[in-house]
Amino acid sequence: MLTERDIRRTALYAEVQGYFHSINAPGNDKIVDADDITVSPDGSRVAFTGILHQDITLAPVTRVCIVELRSGVMTRVAAPSGSDRLPRWSPDGASLAFLPIGSRPAI
Repeated sequence: MLTERDIRRTALYAEVQGYFHSINAPGNDKIVDADDITVSPDGSRVAFTGILHQDITLAPVTRVCIVELRSGVMTRVAAPSGSDRLPRWSPDGASLAFLPIGSRPAI
């Protein structure tokens, strides 16, 4: 039973932290999960909200990503700082809209 308030020096904390690092790759700029998946109208690409952890102490950041289904190549959509999510294809598949979150407009 834990009686200390600060558990960061315990073996259990180290074990959980190691597991978190192994699956979430904080600081490695690596997409580790996907949400809001949407297929392009022609079925050749998939856009999604990619989730990455920049720091173990901060909330994850989200980036809109596109995967070319034939090649499996993934690219991130260039966006302002902050997070972005909810990608949606235009009816003809030529454009992709998404919601930027937490970014500040340029002045």
